[in-house]
Amino acid sequence: MPNDGTQQRQFIAAQLAPLAAAAAGRQLLWGGDFNFAPQPHLDRLGHVAGVPHADVGTAQRWRDALPGLVDVYRVRHPGRRVFTYVNPHSASRLDRFYSSPALLPHIAVCSVRDRCLSDHRPVSLTLVGLLPSGVGPGLRRARLGFFSSPALLLQMTAWLTAQLAEAPADDLAFLLWWPPFKRRWLSKCGELHAASRLMAQGAEAAGDQLAGLHMALDGGDDAVLPAIIAARQRFVEAAAASEAEAATRRRQQWLHAGERPSKPLTRRLRSKRSAGAVPALRSAGGDLLTSGTACAQRVARVFAEVSAQPATAPAARQEVLQHLAAGRHLAGEQADALGVPAVAAPEVLRALRTAPPGRSPGHDGLPAELYRKFQGLLAPLLARLFTAVAELGILPARFHEGLITVIYKSGDRSEPANYRPITLLCTDYRLLTKVLALRLNPCLDSIIDREQAAFVPGRHIGENIMALQCLPHLLRGTAASAVVVFCDFRKAYDTIDREFLFSAMDALGVGAGFLTLTRLLLADTRSRAMVNGFTSTPAAFLAGVRQGCPLAPLLYLFIAQALLQLLKARGIGIPVAGQQLTALQYADDAQALLPSLGAVPSFLAAMDTFGAATGQRLNPAKTSLLPIGDVPAGLPAVVHGLRVVSQATSLGVTFGAAADPAARWPALMAGVGCCFARIASLPRFSAFGRGFATAAYGVSKLLYHAEFTGHPPEQHMAELMRVTAKVVDRGQAPGDATRKFAGLAGWALAGRPADGGFGALPWREHITSRHAWWGLQLLLAPAAVPWVAIARALLRRCADTAVHPMGLLLWPAGEPPPGSIAQLPPPLRRLHAGLRSLPPVADVAEQPLVLGPWCWAAPLWGNLYFCSPNFPTGIDHDFIDFSAAGVTSLGQLLHLEQAVAAAPGGAAYALVWTTMLGRYAAFASRFYAVERLAALLAALPPAWVHAARAAAAELAAGLLQPPALDDALAMLLPRLGWAHPALPTPLLLSSFTVRHGTSLLTSPTATRRAAQYFTPFGLLAGAAAPAPAAPVQAVLARLWRVRWENCHKEPFWRLVCDAVPTASRLHMDQPCQCGGAPADRRHHFWTCPVARGVVDSIAGELTARQLLPAPLAAAHIWLAAAPAGVYGGVWDVVSLAAVAAMDHGRRRMYAMSLAPPPVPPLVPVCLRSARARFWTLLTDFVALRCAPASWRAHLPPGHPFIYFDAAAATFKVALPAAAAPPL
Repeated sequence: MPNDGTQQRQFIAAQLAPLAAAAAGRQLLWGGDFNFAPQPHLDRLGHVAGVPHADVGTAQRWRDALPGLVDVYRVRHPGRRVFTYVNPHSASRLDRFYSSPALLPHIAVCSVRDRCLSDHRPVSLTLVGLLPSGVGPGLRRARLGFFSSPALLLQMTAWLTAQLAEAPADDLAFLLWWPPFKRRWLSKCGELHAASRLMAQGAEAAGDQLAGLHMALDGGDDAVLPAIIAARQRFVEAAAASEAEAATRRRQQWLHAGERPSKPLTRRLRSKRSAGAVPALRSAGGDLLTSGTACAQRVARVFAEVSAQPATAPAARQEVLQHLAAGRHLAGEQADALGVPAVAAPEVLRALRTAPPGRSPGHDGLPAELYRKFQGLLAPLLARLFTAVAELGILPARFHEGLITVIYKSGDRSEPANYRPITLLCTDYRLLTKVLALRLNPCLDSIIDREQAAFVPGRHIGENIMALQCLPHLLRGTAASAVVVFCDFRKAYDTIDREFLFSAMDALGVGAGFLTLTRLLLADTRSRAMVNGFTSTPAAFLAGVRQGCPLAPLLYLFIAQALLQLLKARGIGIPVAGQQLTALQYADDAQALLPSLGAVPSFLAAMDTFGAATGQRLNPAKTSLLPIGDVPAGLPAVVHGLRVVSQATSLGVTFGAAADPAARWPALMAGVGCCFARIASLPRFSAFGRGFATAAYGVSKLLYHAEFTGHPPEQHMAELMRVTAKVVDRGQAPGDATRKFAGLAGWALAGRPADGGFGALPWREHITSRHAWWGLQLLLAPAAVPWVAIARALLRRCADTAVHPMGLLLWPAGEPPPGSIAQLPPPLRRLHAGLRSLPPVADVAEQPLVLGPWCWAAPLWGNLYFCSPNFPTGIDHDFIDFSAAGVTSLGQLLHLEQAVAAAPGGAAYALVWTTMLGRYAAFASRFYAVERLAALLAALPPAWVHAARAAAAELAAGLLQPPALDDALAMLLPRLGWAHPALPTPLLLSSFTVRHGTSLLTSPTATRRAAQYFTPFGLLAGAAAPAPAAPVQAVLARLWRVRWENCHKEPFWRLVCDAVPTASRLHMDQPCQCGGAPADRRHHFWTCPVARGVVDSIAGELTARQLLPAPLAAAHIWLAAAPAGVYGGVWDVVSLAAVAAMDHGRRRMYAMSLAPPPVPPLVPVCLRSARARFWTLLTDFVALRCAPASWRAHLPPGHPFIYFDAAAATFKVALPAAAAPPL
């Protein structure tokens, strides 16, 4: 660049900025002598900060014109001073490389050389390629192509049976036999997979013949229709004996999944990335390693060093274990059952069923799918293997050896620390640890405190989120403050001292049997690393639990419990809602609570002790202090090396007064848009499949954020609904600007297809249902749960009537609660709005409520049973003065009545006013108190008052212990729920799920769908006038159960919803291409000559078999009303195939009308095509083996369309009657 500053700025504007703009969409890498220093105080020798310099203006012009380029050296070395131009008078860094930010991870080195022959020192840059220099052989994996062949499966079954018969009877010999057996099994899988690839005879020729017949049909030869049906059957039979059978099986699996979220669909939607390729790695000395073997050795060494034996202190260990042992213990009988050495086959089967599919196998190459396929044979064998391991204390060779693969995270690609290690363990090892995890899991609630929300049945990550959201509001209400320490441990799972883990398990009473097995599985653990197909030698991993092991997360809970007990013993924590709250935990994610910043030293001292005992060390750079509540001003930025922050992110949510939940929505919506674009790009995906996919893929972060921060802002909610409709209805990516026919309103896409929807998620209702679920947890969960105690205390502080959260079911949403002038805090407001969005709660118990002494303790406020015609929303608002005076229960009210009656006035009433009414001003007058008491008692159900009076008399006589509020709630809450048309049976509060809530909230949508779509269609189809929507709803529910591909069902659903792009729907005064008019759905799917070709073919088949005494009516097809003599299941398939064939003919006729002249006769060609399509679809249905076995008894030879051939033991398509050979 020029030397002069003005010329430099002109050069940037005239040359460099246009050059960068022309390269838009590509990555840039520029190097050169730029003749200015971007940061003079760093890049020029002797420059005084604050003194004007010409470089400052040039640097600013560079940043303004080229914001997409970064200084590579300065990014790598933010504060280092180095000079590339040196002369006797000055030194500066003029020579640089600039790159696009996306290239930074691929830059391994950027350095300035020392040896040079000129006044400019060379600057070198080393790029790491996208692909490695070579790919190794990898590990041999079981190939499962033979799964598609029943004959090959039988061969494998026979081979396994023979092998298992040869297994040694002696347990030690059996353990020695096991590894060679697995190797032989792997070889047998390869052998059968190769055989499956050699069975490809005849399928290609049959396919060519079928294609030729279709061409003849298009040319006008009607006589080939029966030949097409026969050729189709031959093609299927040939495919069954070829590799095409695998495709057929995959199609059957796809069909079985119904396009719902599944492993194959997840693979298709996963974003493409080359995270597994490692082009080069930096050695410990800084050199670049490009050899695959060297990279693998480097990875193994790096992660083995992370899991090296930590240095621990015996005194610290003893202290932590002493505090741990003083807490909970597992009952003796539980410990005995946990450590039983004998493993039963049902335990193995359960482990197999719960094992996540799709996991990569370990070094033995045998995946879980292989074990699951032959579980009947292998479950007893595995049970024997695991029992022998437990009884002998010996593992088979390489049984627990791991295989480490790495996934790139971010940063410099040549730095090993920027890769995430994934340890692949053998399936047999994972199954044994899964058996142990399934044993341990039910015991955890007995030994792990409620502050821990991870991996314990019945606990939820959201509990800690809700606690951290409610706690600041509770503290602020009492002018108190606290400090939350967001803890981050260095490599928590990988650095545990195993001896401490075993001691902690022993202290909590897991028993010797389970402990011995755990020791065995964590003894002498070794792993190899595999990089680019090259494998390292084994490296010893001496600390930590095995990530990827099903037992590992549960084992970490023992470490977390030890931390919690130590902090409690050291007095760490704050008083909250009548209890001392020390910390909140989610596995290794911990938030400790301190009364002030002054408690940080004692907290750090406890953490030092914990680290010395366990190997778990805090990472100060990632640990932060968040003051909450009534935060004082002027806090320091750092306290004892820990940052003091105004907001902190943990558990996927940002906390703090400065947190802005709305700021995340643009990024979340961008992520949804990317995933939805991939969904829209999938070929042969029906609207139903797209609907299911939009509800399951790419939205989990969005829904999680909405669950704990509230609904998206309205503009984002509208955008979410718009892109969902675009993807589901039109199959367009969110960014696709092409105008396409919008056949379905966005609201109509939501809901189950069986109810007329298209599988999309009703976003607003679903999010509201999540909020309602948390609201019900606030009502129903035990008070010992930390977040429940905090939230209930906060609610009581916000409303005088909030003795119990039942009031949230009654109070109007969006208004202050009774006795308050302010809205509820955001977390409670969110829950309240969710609950009040649901239909009103009622008593839905089968048996009537039995009143009794518990009525004495019944809450007055928020009590649904106190609603009446005079008080439809309860008595809370009308009698708020009693609540403000501290009267909370019916028994307390009766006691007050008795005291007021016994105090005629003067000093006696003053004592009652003081002791029982809290000197509430409204009750200063006895006359007012008497009047209000009478009014309140009259507003209550007389039977309740009578039961409470009887209990009061028993209490006075000493015949009854005072009932508690919990006694009354135990009688009331289990009876409450909903009896709603959207639910098949009454739903209790305790049984509520998010799915139930969504169904309740979308019931107006079902009503709207029936009125707008089902009723008009039913009348058009000829349904009975009083309830034309009912048969439509019934037929959709029935047709959805037909086991067939959804793409063949979609035309029927679109027909019902009038969502086909006919001229009528497009508001165009244009006849059909056949020349008929009007071009509406009745025309295209009944009266058009193309549609009539399908109808006539069906009618001809029925007439030839004397099953159609009257003409075929629209209701037969549109409402799937089977004619007499035709089995209903077959007719359902016929109706779906008929509508799909008519739609095929409509589409083809429109496409041919757009072709350049000469245009062939449209009607004859499209009529033949639609008719052939109908019979082909029936053949396809049979070929895919979609027909249930129960049909066999109903489809004898001679049945129209589809019959069962007993001799061949298969279903077949009956040839069209017109083509039947003469008798």
